[in-house]
Amino acid sequence: MACLLLCTSVVAQTYYVSSSASGGGVGTEKDPLTLVEAFSKARAGHTYWVKAGNYGAAQLNLMVSGTQENPIIFEGYRDKPGDLQSTSSCSICTTTEPDTAIAPTLTGTTTDGSPDQDQGIRISGAFIHFKNFAFRYYNRPFESSGSNNQISNLYIFQPGNHNVAEVAQYLFSPAFPNGGYTGYGLRLQGDGIQVRNSRVVNAGAEGVRLTNSKKPRLQNIEVICTTGKGVYTNHASADGNITDYHFLLGHDTADGIFENITITNPEGAVYPGHGFAVKPLEGKGATNHLIDGFTVTNTLIETQFPDTQYIVFRNGEINSTDTDARREIHGARIANASQFITIENTVFNGARFMSWGWDEALFASEYQYAARDVALLNCLFNNTNDTPYSAFAIAFNFPRNTYLTENITIDHVTVYNYYYLWETSKPNKNIRLSNLVVDGIKQFNVKRGPGQQYPLDADFTNSNFSNGITPPQGSGITRKAPLFADPSNGDFTLGNSDLLKSSLPTPNFEGDLDIGFLKNREQ
Repeated sequence: MACLLLCTSVVAQTYYVSSSASGGGVGTEKDPLTLVEAFSKARAGHTYWVKAGNYGAAQLNLMVSGTQENPIIFEGYRDKPGDLQSTSSCSICTTTEPDTAIAPTLTGTTTDGSPDQDQGIRISGAFIHFKNFAFRYYNRPFESSGSNNQISNLYIFQPGNHNVAEVAQYLFSPAFPNGGYTGYGLRLQGDGIQVRNSRVVNAGAEGVRLTNSKKPRLQNIEVICTTGKGVYTNHASADGNITDYHFLLGHDTADGIFENITITNPEGAVYPGHGFAVKPLEGKGATNHLIDGFTVTNTLIETQFPDTQYIVFRNGEINSTDTDARREIHGARIANASQFITIENTVFNGARFMSWGWDEALFASEYQYAARDVALLNCLFNNTNDTPYSAFAIAFNFPRNTYLTENITIDHVTVYNYYYLWETSKPNKNIRLSNLVVDGIKQFNVKRGPGQQYPLDADFTNSNFSNGITPPQGSGITRKAPLFADPSNGDFTLGNSDLLKSSLPTPNFEGDLDIGFLKNREQ
């Protein structure tokens, strides 16, 4: 028995890797391994210190696994092991080319802006720790499918096709290398994975994709697009590829926590993409996820399909900085029968909440709803940048799509300076609003686009309307000036004492609070 235990025990070993290694080294600092040798040699308990440098167009697979007690570790460093640390953001990242003098960098080659290499690094083993690496010019620079992997401080730069002519010609073609829909920054699977402090810049198709994962934990992730500017909806006018799905939370996922997620589109993007989208395949749900702390600019948070359930977006900010019609699509879009969705403690700056339904080819079964059982709790809709749209919309421009929006709760919300409070171009039922502060709204309801206008089936309770529309019918409706502290700088603290401590209790809030947005309320 003693011999058996001794023979099967894992011996921790440490190796060094350098871009200048010529091959055949023993893995010491003076005689390092190549990265190819390190991947072929890796076993449970091994640690590989990978020195900064250009590792070229490497295409590597790691199929072996570590264990919980003895993971396999690949960690990049600059000058000495351990000198690259990241606590709350990517420490090796910029929005331009990675610096090979700072971190180990895999550099694919391109032909006229289109990548020549499909894959960079693929990890299918479990209990792998991978940290401090940069990638540029691949189609799929980094993939991890093993469970319990820990990934940190990765910088993915410009994956996919960025040939302007080919992107316009082959817009949604995934064909590698010439298709427009290419470029996947981080492709992730596996239960119990942890991904932190990483950034994807200018992914041609998807910045982050997560599927087949239970209890994932992702923190401090940025997906940034700086290209794709041009005439709205005209891809042929774009100055480069625009990200479609910035963060796609997909099928067979459950119980995830996503903290401090930042998604940014440029002003003047030809296409807003989907921002943070929860969109599974039919029958393979995405359920019980918490997105806690997020900033989304010039795009969306979005949920789709009946198998998307119990999703909470909390402590966020959705910004629209454009000045033309493309602002209409920036905001939160709850769509295609997704249900039990909560948006809480979130600021909408020139953006809006939308319930939409349309025929979606990815979902073969029929669904009858746009959004169901949605709650907007403790949110601020601030339109100081004068977006000429509604704060809330139950709408989609295709006349044939008449999906029902049902059971919407809006509680402790402040709406300021929108042209319209509602746009209702589709059927709706049981909209419940309470403890609102509404100020400076020009018109209560509007219909735009083809089709008929539907009445708003809404019940307003204990809400205040001022400086604009006549309040709708309801109980406890007042018309008092809220005397906001400093709306031009985003401070909507109430100054009118009659509105302080005047809220009614609801299933989501206790009574005797200020009505409207409760700034930075503890969760």
